[in-house]
Amino acid sequence: METQSENIADRVQTVFERITGQILNQARKTRYKKDAPVKRDYNREVIYLSVDLVTRHYGGPEEGGWWYDAGEVVEQHAVVVQYVGEIPYLSKLEISFLTSLAQNWVEEYDFDTSHRSSMAQRKNDYSIRTSFEPDDGWSDYHPYC
Repeated sequence: METQSENIADRVQTVFERITGQILNQARKTRYKKDAPVKRDYNREVIYLSVDLVTRHYGGPEEGGWWYDAGEVVEQHAVVVQYVGEIPYLSKLEISFLTSLAQNWVEEYDFDTSHRSSMAQRKNDYSIRTSFEPDDGWSDYHPYC
């Protein structure tokens, strides 16, 4: 039987892997996408990491009714990604910071790592997101006309 501390450690590891994976994927976009922001320093990039509270909203009665999600930033941090040539990496200091951040986020936000299987709003629906610029939220609202 798995103990509670092992369960928390597994959740922290899952969140840490999600965080670092998203940061490094975002950093790779900078190098290969034409619409990525202009680099000020070719050896470093600031990636913004945020926790969003995801809420479900009614979009309208069309085609039997439709819903969309919106996220409100609850917490946001800047993370510096460094490069060796084209390869992004995180320094030991950033990895240490992200490890403690993952621990804090698991304790504070209690991420549900399962995928949504229904239209119902879950009690604590949080997501982790990265971006090139700081922001205050997002929406996947797409009205169909």
